[in-house]
Amino acid sequence: MCAEGETIVDTGYAEGIRSEARDLLSQGPCEWTWDEMNQVRYQITECLEDLSDAHLYHENLFVVNQLTELVTKFILRANGQWIGIGKWAVRSLAEYDKQLCDEFLYALDSFYKKESVELLISFIDRVLEPHGGRLLEGWMEGSVL
Repeated sequence: MCAEGETIVDTGYAEGIRSEARDLLSQGPCEWTWDEMNQVRYQITECLEDLSDAHLYHENLFVVNQLTELVTKFILRANGQWIGIGKWAVRSLAEYDKQLCDEFLYALDSFYKKESVELLISFIDRVLEPHGGRLLEGWMEGSVL
């Protein structure tokens, strides 16, 4: 907002604040620690286990909703990108990697339109693979962060 917003009243500080905000925005977020990344990998893995075991569409709706947020956050943060919420999440993902975003959306559409989880699970496993894949063993939720 400070970097791109319009100044309504300026008491002489607006341009300095705007310049600092632009610099901070262009630097990107702080790098994720290994523990922070593993925490989200663990949460994604738990959801994938739930999705693989659940056969009730209405339950899967909630699991997929949680996965959508976690996977979007994981992709963006693991790659040093800012995250967004709501419509800004998909915009941030598309800005980072349009093809990856389209693949994710296609997999989500497959779930919502065909009630099929296979494409979504496969996509998420491919996203996790370069970072060590799924994480369950040897990890205790709440051990960090």
